Amino acid sequence: MTHALLRRRLLERAGLWPPPCRYDLAELWESEWCEEFVERCRNRLVMGKFRGYPHLAEPDAPNARQYLDRAAQEIAAYRTDGNLEHLVDAANMMHAEYARGRHPRRHWGPADDGPHLEHIRGVA
Repeated sequence: MTHALLRRRLLERAGLWPPPCRYDLAELWESEWCEEFVERCRNRLVMGKFRGYPHLAEPDAPNARQYLDRAAQEIAAYRTDGNLEHLVDAANMMHAEYARGRHPRRHWGPADDGPHLEHIRGVA
């Protein structure tokens, strides 16, 4: 902790803190997205409505508590056979959970730090 604080203060005095942004926002906006994936997700949801599945906006849809289990099944199936359709279906289940989930402690609580940063720290 002390080392990090001293390092930061030295960098500030040298005019090197905060570090300059290494990325162009417009370039990231394009590179960090897969339009084909999103299009396939939406196509599957629209076709699902023709097959009789409930609208995403229907909060009391049948089996509304099974989205997470179904997503896990789709991911397991993808690991077995590599069919990308399973990833699209898993994403749609997560989308449905987000839109109509019923978790008793449901909330939005973004975090700037946590396990998703392990690759930056070299703990991967």
